[in-house]
Amino acid sequence: MAKYCCFFCPSKDYSERELSDKCPSCGRTYGFVLDHLPAKIGNYRITKHLGRGFYGAAYVAEAGFVGKKYVIKISPVAFYGFKPFKKTPFRDEVRLHAELAASATHVVDIIDAIDETVVFGDDAATSIPCHVTVLDYVEGDLLKDFVNSSTPPSAASICQVAIDLLQLRAELEANKLNHNDLHSENLIVERLRPESRRPDAIDPMLRVMAIDLGSVSDESKSTDDRQGDLGFIAEHVNTLLARLLAKPDQMEDRDFRVALALQGIIGNLRADAQNLRLPNPADMVAQVRESFYRASHHWRPWINPLSHLKGFADHYNAQTLESWDVPKLLVDPANRWLPEITRPGPQIITGMRGCGKTMLLRALDIHARATQREKETPEAVIQRIRTDRFVGLFVSAQRLLDLREQSLLKLEYRLTRLFVAYALQAARALMHLRDVDPATIAPGAHTRLASAIADYLVGADDLRQCISLDDLEQRLQRIAVLTIGGSDSQLVKQAPAEVFNHLADGLRACSEVFESASIFYLLDDVSTRYLEIDKIEALLSALLFQSPTCAFKFTSEWQTIELGLRSPGRNHPIRIGRDLTVFDLGEDVFKTISAPGSAGKDFIARILQLRADLHAQHPRQRDPRVILGDVPLEQVAREIASSSEGAGQKKRVYRGLSCLTSVCVGVSGFLCARRSETFPR
Repeated sequence: MAKYCCFFCPSKDYSERELSDKCPSCGRTYGFVLDHLPAKIGNYRITKHLGRGFYGAAYVAEAGFVGKKYVIKISPVAFYGFKPFKKTPFRDEVRLHAELAASATHVVDIIDAIDETVVFGDDAATSIPCHVTVLDYVEGDLLKDFVNSSTPPSAASICQVAIDLLQLRAELEANKLNHNDLHSENLIVERLRPESRRPDAIDPMLRVMAIDLGSVSDESKSTDDRQGDLGFIAEHVNTLLARLLAKPDQMEDRDFRVALALQGIIGNLRADAQNLRLPNPADMVAQVRESFYRASHHWRPWINPLSHLKGFADHYNAQTLESWDVPKLLVDPANRWLPEITRPGPQIITGMRGCGKTMLLRALDIHARATQREKETPEAVIQRIRTDRFVGLFVSAQRLLDLREQSLLKLEYRLTRLFVAYALQAARALMHLRDVDPATIAPGAHTRLASAIADYLVGADDLRQCISLDDLEQRLQRIAVLTIGGSDSQLVKQAPAEVFNHLADGLRACSEVFESASIFYLLDDVSTRYLEIDKIEALLSALLFQSPTCAFKFTSEWQTIELGLRSPGRNHPIRIGRDLTVFDLGEDVFKTISAPGSAGKDFIARILQLRADLHAQHPRQRDPRVILGDVPLEQVAREIASSSEGAGQKKRVYRGLSCLTSVCVGVSGFLCARRSETFPR
């Protein structure tokens, strides 16, 4: 089903319909313009339809003696004058399409634009004045038909579609535009000729192209009834993955690895757009590429070092960074933060957006702790982990728990997702430890861990038949993909305290390094920004249990603490200090940066230095302090107050390490400095 407007009776109704449904006003079907093809539109002979969207329809046409092919797109003139639609004037729409196509790889070129009265079928009574755009012909299928083809798309093709959709989004963003109607009938999956293959693509024989830009605007038109661009992209990739997962017994391990990676990368695009903290499309494209190529090998991604940034516009985002790279970037002033968040028992790490909660939580992950640092021996790594007396297993709630659009109402479904995700991370923790020192892994560790998981995961008895850690990891990966995809063939029904304690005991029995350690279940970004309060309150309350062997550590905002969380028995409101502890990282960062003397500037300079060390073009032997210089805030305030220039010119006075440090605190702190200088008491 999709959203269609009747060509003959414009109405602002975005209900989903079948093409065979009839318009309540005129009685014609919404597919009328496809079932009754126009013979000609202007000088173009219509040969077949491609499909239709909400506002328009598309056809394949031929013209001239040689029958050169084109794509013809039509929309009734009346739609543009219908005020509820707020359509961009047709001329502006055509101009915008032409400008975008000139610089974009994933937008079909526009050839011409005309106005014609289009007659559908043989009945002149069905004629409608239409705006007509003539587009370059693209050999391929609409994304809708590509998804529903008799042969399910391969994992490589799905990755390429995801990459192309993200790149299309990037091209729109570069032009400060939103498509606003990226449904599957406005996109074509082009089949390339051998001579046109894309040598740098995962699937070099296809390319996704946008054929309809009728709703493009500099503003997003997403509402409760209408998806934004990111929501459409997530929907398309999830639909493709569902086709791939329809026959899991025919899938290879590589397919499952790709599917699991895509579920994590794409899944969080379905959150409310105003609440997203997404990496840019280029970061996500790089993740998809890397995940696909990694999928060909056993899971050992920590062996690939963090690559250097090549240009000053390049960056790493905390959401795309892996735990084993965190030690190269994390700055913990006076080693104060890690002791705060490794206390026994449940804990919530909170703070303002962007203060570093994800980075700090990842620093507890076993993959961060087991990373071999420069000039460090394997023995030193093992000793560090043994001294830690904790093992952290990291999972992102944003990528795992049900989002606002989903309806997994039963607690056991969400609990199953969490349990499987942590079981998979437990297997990977042992694999990483084995890479550091194989002698630290107990004989039969894979059997012990598999049994601990299967004891509480109904429908997963075949895990007991695994023959190695690698085999166990692959089996758990399959289960994770299927449970995230909605399968209920495996299910956890017992109480979280019982389930996660048993998993912790099983993991501790797999290595003498872990045998006296607390197992920390790290759950990142448990946020009411995109998780429904009524869906997470019961789950979080159930996870805040007390145990001598394990504990949950969350990152979240204060709203989550104020949810009215209750004790695991659901009898009493949760009490900070008794049932859990809270560490406000945002407040500590603020105190660090605003401390008297040079402590704040030292902290920022250290952060800059670690990032400079990973930048290929950064001048060597140059301290960030020297490059930035320093200007007292009082001088900046005076220059602002005395300047007669416009706002753009005034921004140039913001410079130096002191200014950067104050900006990191927040705008309000710096404005206070300006105000006291500009308006002395």
